[in-house]
Amino acid sequence: TLYPYDKSLWGQIKDPWFWGMLTLTFWPLWGVQPIVFLLLFLLRDKGDEFQLCQYILEFKGSQFITVGAITGLIAGAKAQFC
Repeated sequence: TLYPYDKSLWGQIKDPWFWGMLTLTFWPLWGVQPIVFLLLFLLRDKGDEFQLCQYILEFKGSQFITVGAITGLIAGAKAQFC
């Protein structure tokens, strides 16, 4: 449900399993995100270079959003209201 290549964007948006998996990949608390990406890494075909590159880009991109951008916005808001 995270990588349904036979569905369009609108088909993915309508699928509740897609939203659940997407939420897990962007959940930075309690170590959920690294565990999910570890499971995704174990399920990948290590011989396929495209899948490994896609995995690295998704992992680093989600880390940038959850750890970098969201944390920066929260810290900026706290500093503004302090």
